[in-house]
Amino acid sequence: MKAIAAFFMRGRTQAIASASVLAILALLITPLSIVSSAVIGLVTLRKGPGEGLLTGVASVVALAALGQLLFGASLVLALMGLSLWLPIWGLALVLRSTVSLARALEAAVIAALLLVGVQFLLGDPAVYWQDFLQELTAPLIESQVMTEADRQQAIAAIAPWIPGVIGASWVLQLVVSLLLARGWQAMLYNPGGFATEFQGLRLGRVMLLAMPVLLLFGALGTQANIFAQFALVVAMAFVVQGAGLIHALLAGRKMAFPMLLVFYLLLVVTLPTSLAGLAGLGYADGWLDFRAKARARPKQDGDER
Repeated sequence: MKAIAAFFMRGRTQAIASASVLAILALLITPLSIVSSAVIGLVTLRKGPGEGLLTGVASVVALAALGQLLFGASLVLALMGLSLWLPIWGLALVLRSTVSLARALEAAVIAALLLVGVQFLLGDPAVYWQDFLQELTAPLIESQVMTEADRQQAIAAIAPWIPGVIGASWVLQLVVSLLLARGWQAMLYNPGGFATEFQGLRLGRVMLLAMPVLLLFGALGTQANIFAQFALVVAMAFVVQGAGLIHALLAGRKMAFPMLLVFYLLLVVTLPTSLAGLAGLGYADGWLDFRAKARARPKQDGDER
């Protein structure tokens, strides 16, 4: 991993080529979009906003050229590049200026809340997403995978929640890209620094106070109202804090690495229930500070701390 990060930082050409090629490959392997964004994030964190912006713009041009060459769709690929790299550039600027993962995470949440809010300002988003899902699921009826009645029931249940799900997913993807970039930066220039940052990640009181308010107004209003959608987005921030807490509690323990592997495996296997549980754990940590309680505990056999 360190060698890969070192390659990205070898020069502007390597960073541009890596970001654009990874973005193309992400059309086949979606998670590679996270790695592509992290390249721009790493350059911005290490070399500053000017170099990060220049690398991002050049990567958009390179991606557009590749899109024209491979698919005859330069504009679509250019827009894809902008949607990947502009947000991570902005988030990396926040982290670079504040030196706080918590503030960067809060900035990502605010941006996602605006994304959700815009959809409601343009009208009832459920109507648009219902039409979109009608077209998307039409082949299921033709292939007799499900009945028309089942399809309509599923669309009616899913469509109202799509704005919040998009916002929450965007926060998670953006923050994972930023964490990967920060991890690479620490690996190359500040070994051990990222672990300390991530394990100490705790959101501010504004987020802690906002969560119950959003849940309350979401429960009192109509189903899938804007407050409920906002709650989904803010909950994702506490998912990240919950993950940081797990890392902090396992840090220095003899079986830390395999235990983390099991944790992430269970997290994926039990989706989406696991996200709700992790968000609850992260929220509780915001008030109770489980890390401090763990540090105050006497060392046990098998701990390396």
